[in-house]
Amino acid sequence: QIWQVNMMGIKENVFVNYLATPSSQNYTELGYGIDNIFRIFRLEGAVAFQNGRYYDWGIRIGIASNILGGFGSVEVETGE
Repeated sequence: QIWQVNMMGIKENVFVNYLATPSSQNYTELGYGIDNIFRIFRLEGAVAFQNGRYYDWGIRIGIASNILGGFGSVEVETGE
């Protein structure tokens, strides 16, 4: 981890995703991401391989994985 990034509360992620289906055999993604940008965003860069050969690359922007502040549930009032 980059210590300056860790001091700002941003978390680094390295990931590998693999998918095998009859129509898309041996699809693999490798990527790097940072979580908690401004406490709510996630930014990831990934490269994809199909049957071991380069296929495509991409950038994903999403909602941070701990948007609930570390709590596993959300309370909803029904007005009753």
